[in-house]
Amino acid sequence: MSAALVPRVITVAICDEAFASDVEANVLTLENVRHGVVAESIPHVHSLNVYLLMSHYRPGSFSGNVRLMQERPAREGGDRMVRYGRFEIAFDGRHEYQAVVVPLEACVLDRAGYYTAEVRLAGDDLERRSPSPTSCPPICRPRRRRNSPGPRRPRSR
Repeated sequence: MSAALVPRVITVAICDEAFASDVEANVLTLENVRHGVVAESIPHVHSLNVYLLMSHYRPGSFSGNVRLMQERPAREGGDRMVRYGRFEIAFDGRHEYQAVVVPLEACVLDRAGYYTAEVRLAGDDLERRSPSPTSCPPICRPRRRRNSPGPRRPRSR
């Protein structure tokens, strides 16, 4: 069995902020990890960070990108890229896990619906881009406006 040519994406988390620890190396704090975005109005502008935990057993450097895609039907031209972020990651052959945070600033979510984050990698010894597992982060939906209840009517018995 041959070893993988590209790193494996172990974890994808979409969050608002990611901070490195001042006390401990290789520790990040992820704030507001998301499975959806609720917007006051559409279009909605929101900055996101994509946390990637990857593993690879060989030494090597890889470049990659994360694309935030808006899912749209084929009759509307198919999926549309909202934001694009690049990253670099290196493995020394001794540490099999590495983490990287990819900022996606000012993502314009212009309609309610599903958005996906696509992770793509390319390495020193690769001629092609290789898609990795795709994550389904934010589902953008407008905030529900509650109607004022008005005066209460007495219930009849």
